[in-house]
Amino acid sequence: MARRGTAGLTVCDIAREARVADGVLYNHFADKEDLLAQALHAHVRSVERSLGDLPEQAGTGGVEDNLRAYIAHGLALHTGILPASRPTSAPNATSPRTPTPTWPPR
Repeated sequence: MARRGTAGLTVCDIAREARVADGVLYNHFADKEDLLAQALHAHVRSVERSLGDLPEQAGTGGVEDNLRAYIAHGLALHTGILPASRPTSAPNATSPRTPTPTWPPR
């Protein structure tokens, strides 16, 4: 998927990469879209688990600190998820980097 995007990907390609017969995939997934949706869902959950915890409830910490935590978390989440949907052969494709937010001085 990272090499050719989802449009150029076939179930045969996926099976070949996984070293299984095509039919094995159809025993577990309705079609290519179902397989890709479940794979993306698993990837998103994996990225979410790798991130730190957010403030758990309103009223803990300061507003500015909480906003900074949520923004940093959101940026890291999107940075971790987006490379899964972008072909590496796309023009201007770059290696994924987690942006470090630069905040104005307090």
